[in-house]
Amino acid sequence: LDAPAAKRPRKAERPRVPPLPTRRSARLQRQEAPSPGPPSPASSDDPEVDHTSLPLGPEHLDDHEFLAYARLRAHRLQRSRALDLEPYKVAQNRTLCELVRRRRNDA
Repeated sequence: LDAPAAKRPRKAERPRVPPLPTRRSARLQRQEAPSPGPPSPASSDDPEVDHTSLPLGPEHLDDHEFLAYARLRAHRLQRSRALDLEPYKVAQNRTLCELVRRRRNDA
């Protein structure tokens, strides 16, 4: 039998830098990235996002709400690791989306 081929040495791995949160949506790919400041009145008039109802998931959030949602997910991950639980047991994604929308509508 033939000897197995020698494995190639692995490349030195660079430390991974977490990417900024992105949304893969045709509607959002046509738009420029939002500024990191508070939402402007023009961005809150997004015709495809209904701000009067609670979102069912992150795809129902506008750009500024999605950034807050991404920060909440990062915090949830830290808490879940500290508590040695799965992240969904700390808070479900839908709950985080509802928190973001309620905070926006109360402000």
